[in-house]
Parts: sequence; structure tokens; C-alpha cells
Amino acid sequence: YHPYVTRSGQMWVATRWGVFRREGQTDAFTLVNGDLVWGLGEDADGNIWTTEIAAGFRRLGAPLPEHPLQGGGYRLIHDRHNQLWLSTFGAGLWRVTPGSSGVVVRRAITRTGLSSDSVQAIFEDRDGNLWVGTTAGLHRLTRRRLTPIDDIGAVLATAPAPDRDLWVGTANGLLRRSLAAENGTI
Repeated sequence: YHPYVTRSGQMWVATRWGVFRREGQTDAFTLVNGDLVWGLGEDADGNIWTTEIAAGFRRLGAPLPEHPLQGGGYRLIHDRHNQLWLSTFGAGLWRVTPGSSGVVVRRAITRTGLSSDSVQAIFEDRDGNLWVGTTAGLHRLTRRRLTPIDDIGAVLATAPAPDRDLWVGTANGLLRRSLAAENGTI
């Protein structure tokens, strides 16, 4: 179902009979795990992760992770920030991050803007964009920084001001904010 080459050059293959690893430079493969696996991936520490039909994912040989979502995992990658991304059969795109009591799984689905809940492919390009292929189209996810400005109260309106500034209408009056970066904020 999925051939995978690790950063060290080792070949792994997911099949309906289990996960196999090529030993050295020979043509011999060794059965590593007998579970049905659709996809394989490697984290920053060199651990092999697999897709899983009920919980979606798990580290090879580890117990199933506890999280509230169910879904059949298909493909997975760890991005340059070592976050696990998972494509699923009908349960959308999942992002898995460590939490205080296990893992936190967030997902993108059709209700949140994904073109289909059936995600078939996922890839990270050299610029850090994630490309997500669904049965209804292709998406590019780009990391953006969101900087909250929470010292001005409720914002009711915004409009451009001269010199690349911003007019901000609040419940307490009108403010002019500079859009020039100051200490990482606008």
C-alpha cells in the first residue's frame, strides 16, 4: 500500500500482510509488524508512525493513542515543526500535537473549508506549505502568524489610513494604528 524510505535510507513497505523493512543492501524484507497499515512516516527522532483504521494513527508497535476522534488513517507526514498531519478516509485532515494528557487532534473538514472529507494525499514543500489532495480538489495550507491586539476593546470597524496605517473604530472611539512591525505586532 505504501513504500517509505527513511532519512537514513532504510526502505519500509506497508502491505495488507503487515509492515516490512528491507535489511541492509539485500533484497530481503523482514516482517516488523503484522497490522494492516495504509501509510508510513517518520518523526524527527526517527520513530516510525503508521496509519490505523480506528484511531487513525499510532507509533509503530505502541498502544493506540487516546483522543476523541475516530477515523481511518490513510497517509501521514511529520512537518518541519514535527507536527503529525494525517489524511483520512472520510474524517478530514487531522493535525496531531502533544498535549498535557496525551495528544490533541484538530481536524479540517468540509464544514471548515476543506473541499472533501476524504483526504488522499499530503505533502510538505520546501517552503513549508502543506499540499492536501482530496477527492474534490487540492488545497495549500500556509503557516501564518496571527498577532492579537487585545488592549483596545471591542473592534466595530476598520478602514485604511494614510501612510499604511489603519483606522480602528471601537466602542470607545476612533484609533489610528501603525501597520509597521513593532516588536512583532502591528
